[in-house]
Amino acid sequence: MRYRLLAGTVLTILFAVSPASATQWAYPLTSLPEGWIATPEWSFGSEVYVDLYATAYEYGENDIHDAYIISDVIVVPAATTGAVLEFDHEWLISAYNSTEYDDAYGHVSVLYSIDGDTQPFLLKYFDSAMGTPYNPEGSEHFSCSLAVSPGDTLRFIYHARVAASCWGATAGTVNLDWWVSDFLLTAYDGQALQPSTWADIKSSIFERGQLEEFEREPGGSGILR
Repeated sequence: MRYRLLAGTVLTILFAVSPASATQWAYPLTSLPEGWIATPEWSFGSEVYVDLYATAYEYGENDIHDAYIISDVIVVPAATTGAVLEFDHEWLISAYNSTEYDDAYGHVSVLYSIDGDTQPFLLKYFDSAMGTPYNPEGSEHFSCSLAVSPGDTLRFIYHARVAASCWGATAGTVNLDWWVSDFLLTAYDGQALQPSTWADIKSSIFERGQLEEFEREPGGSGILR
């Protein structure tokens, strides 16, 4: 097993019973990791937290707020056959409207890019005053497999958005709270490994990312979802 340490060194441990090995990047998110980017809306403590609010009272008004955390670039090691992303989070999104002409919407989402190309959402939970909500409240240990290849450059983004619009006589309003902790990415080769075994291991990552590479949702009139 190879561990990438904060100092950038590599520790190799050999197992007599298994040819498997793994490289991990682990961050508790109690502070912003070196090389990562966060917009000012995020607060760091025992976990990272964002609280967003949007409301629109005037006819024709749109109120939109976004918050992002973007990881540094992570380079997939040679011989990698797969990767697993894990983290813990809790979220609450509440959207209201006073009439059918007012809208309010909020979402939490996680996605990633490979070599600068944004991949489909890993998760997207939302509440919508005019639409059908999808999982607007909850908590979970999130885990998913990623299709990656050796040499790929990965970057991860956590995105929270709230938006409200007023096209009637009253208002649309939305509140969003999101807590995130314990980011863990495991790149493995050989036999499939259990990445949570090494959840406290830290590692280094490389070049700094840019916000614009990730926000690629479709445009158009009305609320950007």
